[in-house]
Amino acid sequence: MGVLNTSCKTVTGKTLGENIDEWDIRSEKCSDWARTVRVSGASAIVVDPNDKMGSAARTTSGNLASKPMLFFPADPLAITLWRDAAAWNAGDIEAQLAVFDPKATMKMPDGTVLKGHDLLRLNIQQQLQESKGLVRAELGEFRKLPVLLFWRYEKGGTRTPFAMVRAKKVKNWVITRAEFDTDSKHLAKVTPSGLMPYDSAFMFDAKDCIRTKETAYSPDGGLAILYGQLAPEGSVVKTAGISAEFKKSCGRNSSLKVRA
Repeated sequence: MGVLNTSCKTVTGKTLGENIDEWDIRSEKCSDWARTVRVSGASAIVVDPNDKMGSAARTTSGNLASKPMLFFPADPLAITLWRDAAAWNAGDIEAQLAVFDPKATMKMPDGTVLKGHDLLRLNIQQQLQESKGLVRAELGEFRKLPVLLFWRYEKGGTRTPFAMVRAKKVKNWVITRAEFDTDSKHLAKVTPSGLMPYDSAFMFDAKDCIRTKETAYSPDGGLAILYGQLAPEGSVVKTAGISAEFKKSCGRNSSLKVRA
């Protein structure tokens, strides 16, 4: 569009255009990691069907469901597992693999160890097919550590713990070693966060966030430079904070002698 000089170098070592391509989910060059971060931004509150207040969405303890930032706040492991849960719920295998190191290992309940993205991908594909959309994941707590908790849903809305992923080692925001645990005794001791990462109802069109020139909210930007008797040397104003009535008195020919 000619608005940005995409050839400019940035602090990342890449050009502005390369950074946009990597992180813009509309781009064919968008990275798997960017997609993972994107889906983990949407969530739905899990409502306890036994709660008399219904949509108040209380947890089993009777408290209002906590937000992710209050459930192991700023914990790299919790954030990584939250992203993993969101990618699973979105059915995006590549986005889920992005939170695992290429050489990551996953110990399965039968004692076998899956190593690397290829084996993990096959396992995730198989589990997604077998789950038929009835298995959802959320963040949980087990032995004072964050875990990835899987729920199996039945007709009528009832659900039971199905399994959990216990990350044994995380480095640079990716899991390097983990365990897939289906022990019912362990699952009974997991405390769910009360929030389900990713729900299609909460997703939004990226163009509603960063709009095109053709679909812009207004022909002017969000900031304006003002000059006049109130600002002889100029000033900056956020146009969204100016009422429509006041704007009628603004302009080069207005009595206020204020122009944007």
